Amino acid sequence: HRVALTPDLNYPWLKGEWIPAPIEIPDTPCWQKPTSTIRIGHSPQSRLKKGTDSVFLPAVKILQEKGYDIEPVILENMLHAECVEKKRSLDIFWDQCVVGAYGNSALEAMCHGIPTMCYIDDNSISQADGQLDDCPVVNFTPTPESCAESMMRLIDSGMNEVSERTYRWTRDNHGFESVGKRYLEIYRRLTK
Repeated sequence: HRVALTPDLNYPWLKGEWIPAPIEIPDTPCWQKPTSTIRIGHSPQSRLKKGTDSVFLPAVKILQEKGYDIEPVILENMLHAECVEKKRSLDIFWDQCVVGAYGNSALEAMCHGIPTMCYIDDNSISQADGQLDDCPVVNFTPTPESCAESMMRLIDSGMNEVSERTYRWTRDNHGFESVGKRYLEIYRRLTK
C-alpha cells in the first residue's frame, strides 16, 4: 500500500492515498483574537520557493495601503524550535503560494488554532480525494491581489470561527490518534 504525507505527492500513478502528516495537538488552542496590530507570520526556508517577495510582501503592502493595521513577521535564520515558539504568538500564519499544498510549517501553526493561509492547487485538492473539502486553510490564487483580498476577508471575519475550525480540523485530520487509526485500518486490511 502506498501513502503520501501531502496531497500534492499523491500522484495518480502512485495509486495510493493521502494520509495526512501527523502532528501533536495541544489540549487547547493558544490563538487569541488580536486587539491591535495584526501580526501575519511567514517562515520561508527559501523566499523564492515560498512566494515571500513575489506575493506575500506585496499583498501585505496592499492591505497597509488600504489602512489595515498589519505587520508582516518573517521567521527566518533561526533554530526550528525558536521558529515554532514564535508561531504561537501570531494572529495569522501565511505558509506559501508556490508548491500548491500546505506542509509541516503550516501544521505547526494550525495545531494551535492559528488561522492559516496557503495556496492549495487543484491537483492537490483532486488528489486528496475529498479530504480537503472542509479544510479551513484560506486558499487563494497565487497573486498579490488575490492574496490581499483573501487576507482582507479573513481579517474582516474577525477570525474567531476560522481559528476554532482550524484547531478542530487539524486535530481531527492530523492528530496522532486520527492518523494512527488510518494506518491501523490499512494494516488490518493488508494482513487479512
